[in-house]
Order: sequence, then structure tokens, then C-alpha cells
Amino acid sequence: MPQFKVVPYKDALNASLWGFDGHPADWVISVLDPGTDAPDFKRQARIMSYDHQQHVRFDLYDTLSPQPGGPGNVDKPFLQRMGDISTRIGKNDKILVHCMGGISRSPALAIALIALQSPMDWKVTEREVTAFLVANPKCSPNPILVAEVDRALRLKGNLSSLVGRHRSCLLIGDAFDPRDAAR
Repeated sequence: MPQFKVVPYKDALNASLWGFDGHPADWVISVLDPGTDAPDFKRQARIMSYDHQQHVRFDLYDTLSPQPGGPGNVDKPFLQRMGDISTRIGKNDKILVHCMGGISRSPALAIALIALQSPMDWKVTEREVTAFLVANPKCSPNPILVAEVDRALRLKGNLSSLVGRHRSCLLIGDAFDPRDAAR
């Protein structure tokens, strides 16, 4: 399974080069409000002679309610693009995902990509998403994005429920225990 890391905007450039135990990311995915400039990852990768790094940008507002018809929505083309990227990610790739705060959109997008890596096997998806949430205890994945991926993959609310339990632990200041995910 690919290795995912989420960071805030301010840390993205350095993390793209050194964020995986001193090694660069194979993929850098920016999840930003439309019109927000992303760091110049391509230039930095060229300077470091790391030319195979892939860079992808998603324009997506960080909102807790759908915005029909507006830019940056989770819609069919968005989900198709996510599916295309998921098929191009190698099983040992290192993927850095960043948004402004590294708390909501980037973890949700990472979870979506994890789910897309094994869409037909809920147990694998559950195990990998749980491991991601345990490794990123302060993240609070955007529930709109998670719900749309859950619906698109026909996971019957399982992905939203799993992430929702993690978000609930954040609200009450409790630790997310992976054994709770199985309950």
C-alpha cells in the first residue's frame, strides 16, 4: 500500500523533498481553494534532480456543506480524476497531500485515495484508513468529501462511519483506538 503523509501549506515544499524519512515524495497533491497559489514543487524537484515527482492540484473549498454548481465541488469529474490518479499510484509510492491547514481537505483526499486503492475489499480499506487515522491523530477529514467517496464506491456509509468515529474522538478529546473501528 502506498505511504501517505498530510501537511499544511507552509510545510509542503520541504516535506515534498525530505518528508519521508529524508526521502522525497513520489507524488505531491495540492488541495486548495480555487485561485490559491501552490508552492513551486516542480522547480524545487528539478533543482534537486528529482524529475519523476508527480504534481497534482485539486481546487476544492473546505466547506461542511455542498455548494451546488460552484467551483471546487466533489462531483463526477472530480471523482473520475481521483480514480485515474489512484490507478497511476504505485504500491510503494510516497504521497504527500497538503491543503492550507493539513487538517481537513488533505486527510479526506488521502482517505479517498486509500479507499480507491482497494475499492472491492472493505476489510483492506478499513484497515488502511484506520492506520492512516491513527498515524494522523489530529486530522479531521472533511465529511463532505469522505461521504461523496463513500457513496461513489458504494461503501454503504462504512467509510463515513469509520471517519466519523475518529472525528467524534477529536471533539471529546479522546484518542482514536483502532479497536474501536471494529465495533
